[in-house]
Amino acid sequence: MLPQFADIEEDQVFAVFMNLRRIQHGNRKGIEIKRFDGTTESLEYGELFLRFRKRDGFLVTRPKGNIVVLKTKP
Repeated sequence: MLPQFADIEEDQVFAVFMNLRRIQHGNRKGIEIKRFDGTTESLEYGELFLRFRKRDGFLVTRPKGNIVVLKTKP
């Protein structure tokens, strides 16, 4: 999403474009599932809570010429 024209100051970056085919995506960690059964809600009402976490990693394979930065004049 681009900023409003009035919000852009001099010598400020306002947009970054890149070729998404040159980005590698992978898993940093596997899916992590954590069970919370010692909370006050679980002790009073018998509720169980689960938390799911997935961490991803990104790598720009060819950064030179892949990223274009648009900025205003100084």
